[in-house]
Amino acid sequence: MAPDPETREARVLKVLESTNGQTWEQVCAKLPDLSWNEVFATIDALSRRGKVIIRRRQNDYELLGCQVSSPSDIAMTTDLPAPTESNT
Repeated sequence: MAPDPETREARVLKVLESTNGQTWEQVCAKLPDLSWNEVFATIDALSRRGKVIIRRRQNDYELLGCQVSSPSDIAMTTDLPAPTESNT
């Protein structure tokens, strides 16, 4: 049985915090019990919340973890408005 989404997110963030940038394949290799699809979905969710940065590097993508401590930090990182009670 696959880990729940919160556990997957914590594991992916831990892998990304260990270096300055990794490819999808490097992250997947460090999490062999997760499928490529599970890693992709997890990184997609983290990216949408501003916790991961995805950069295009020639023919590949580089993944970077972000240190975000508050909703206002997310807004500055992604240029989106900070969450409020009315739009969460």
